[in-house]
Amino acid sequence: VDALHAAQAKGVIVAVDSGRYAENAYMEVIKNGLQLPVIGTNGTKIIDETGRKLAMYPMNADTADAVRDCLDRIGCRYFMYGDDFLATSDDEMRHHSEIGQGGMIEEMFPFRFVHGKAEMRKLCRDDILKFYICDNGDLDGVKREMEKLSGITITRSSVRNLEISPEGVDKATGLKHFADRFGIDMADIMTFGDQDNDLPMLKAAGWGCAMENGDPEVIAQVKFTAPSNDMDGIAHMVEKYVLND
Repeated sequence: VDALHAAQAKGVIVAVDSGRYAENAYMEVIKNGLQLPVIGTNGTKIIDETGRKLAMYPMNADTADAVRDCLDRIGCRYFMYGDDFLATSDDEMRHHSEIGQGGMIEEMFPFRFVHGKAEMRKLCRDDILKFYICDNGDLDGVKREMEKLSGITITRSSVRNLEISPEGVDKATGLKHFADRFGIDMADIMTFGDQDNDLPMLKAAGWGCAMENGDPEVIAQVKFTAPSNDMDGIAHMVEKYVLND
C-alpha cells in the first residue's frame, strides 16, 4: 500500500484489474486506504476512483441464456454477475462478498444480491457480465460443455474454478480502456497477476509481471517475474522500476 501511495504521489496512475466484480474489488481498495479506479469481472465493467461507472462490456443476451441453460442442465451450482447484481443458482448459496461486505456494498452502490434459479430467470435479459463456477462438479466436464457454445471466453483464476465471460473481453480490455483514456502507451504500463485470467493483461502490457508463486504456465509466458505476494512482490517491482529515478 505504501508503494502504491508513493507511485500515485509521483503522478503514476494505479488501478485494480480483477476477476472480482467491480463493486467488490472497490471495497477492498478503500478498506486498504487507497482510492483507485477498478476494472472488474475480467474486464467487463470499469469504474473510476469514486465508484462511477465508465464502461461496460456485457454478454449477448442469447449467449447468456445459452450459458445458463447449459449450467442448469449439467447440474452444477454457479454465480451470475450482472451490472448491478450478483445472483446465485441455489436459494441458500451466498457469495463470500455478500457475507462479509453485502450491506456496505448495497449502501454504497445501486447493487443487490439475488438467490435461486427462479429469481435468476427474472434477470434473463439484463446485462450479464460473467458466470462463475467454483468448488463443485466436474470442472473439466463443464469446460468441455462450455466449449460447445459460441460467444464466450473461458478462463480461470485457480484450478478450483471456471469463469465464463463475453467473447473477446478480458482483463486487457479494461487495461486498453485506461490506456486510451489517459493517453498512455501500452509499453509503459506495468501489470501484475498469477493465473490464467491474468494472461491477457500481462501480455498486453510492456511490463507484464507474473508473481513468483503463480501458475508456472503463466510465468513461462510473460516477460518479468515479481517476488511472491508473501514477499511484497508488487512493492518490490514498483520501488525498483517505478519509484527509482
